[in-house]
Amino acid sequence: MMSSCRYRSTALACALLVIGLAVLGEAQATTFSSVEVKCPVCSAKLVARSLTSTNSFGGADRDFLKRARGWQPILIYPVTCTGCWYSGYMSDFAETVTIPDDVKKKILGKALRPPAALNKEEGLPAWARYDLIAQSYSLQKKGAQKLAHVCLSASWAVRLEADALDAVAKETRQQVGEWLEAFDEKNREEFKKFKNDVDAAIAMARKCEQVADGLEGGKRLIPALAALQLYRSYGENTEAKRVLAVLRPAMPKEAFDKLEKSVSSSIELEGRYQLQALGHFETVVKEEKDAAQKAVVLYLCGELNRRLGRWAEAKKFFEAAEKEKGAPEWLAGWLKEQKQRLPKAEK
Repeated sequence: MMSSCRYRSTALACALLVIGLAVLGEAQATTFSSVEVKCPVCSAKLVARSLTSTNSFGGADRDFLKRARGWQPILIYPVTCTGCWYSGYMSDFAETVTIPDDVKKKILGKALRPPAALNKEEGLPAWARYDLIAQSYSLQKKGAQKLAHVCLSASWAVRLEADALDAVAKETRQQVGEWLEAFDEKNREEFKKFKNDVDAAIAMARKCEQVADGLEGGKRLIPALAALQLYRSYGENTEAKRVLAVLRPAMPKEAFDKLEKSVSSSIELEGRYQLQALGHFETVVKEEKDAAQKAVVLYLCGELNRRLGRWAEAKKFFEAAEKEKGAPEWLAGWLKEQKQRLPKAEK
């Protein structure tokens, strides 16, 4: 039985509650049911989770991650057979699905390798299940488009499952939550102007960082940790690394080293899947004939490069997207805003 915490983004939930979102009724929440399916490779029976309803009240990241309040659909979608590790979505486990004999032979010959250990109570983390979907799809030669989205989903799952303050003492975590609540109350009107809750949370992170920068020594600890938690929760990892540097002199060495290791390993894991997605999306760009879709993929390549700190590459793809005729109207605004987030030398 999977633990319920596996499907919630703990740090995300904290951040969203802090910026004053209303509690949703049960009818509006994400719900799912348990369904028994049969593996089309090894015929093992397994219990999968099928999404029955969801919401997008948590806003959207600029790399297209849609966030729900409560259960996160991205953490629910992937299905893995722990008998042979064949993985996919619910549709990949339908009774009508037939796996080619050569592919089945490879999978039964242990061609699929889980990138994380199986926890008896919680199962595999969602990012590991997406990794196995990518492996399964590669064996089936499903193409760059599908592989790109699976790898991107893996990076989203890492982000949603990350808790930047996991290595921080419980008392300190509580202080951060209380400080954020008071900070939000004081700045509520400023954060209300954002239509997208994700943008509001990132604005809050910047303001927390500014407060920390204006303080010295241990006084900067709580606001800096608040900024770190928000930046990491939304995948703004260059900023998260910058805040780590602010925290170094404000914490005992052993405590800081533990925090840095935890945050850095999570960032590196997300970056690994962003790079994989990027490689596949670059192939998609070359194959895409529809101008609107091509512009969106070019933008996404730019945004993934920006999140990875590859500024020159980000600028190149953003500019290519701007030149693409037939781009959807909303994209111009996103391109302008994300270009502004590049370092001044790269704008």
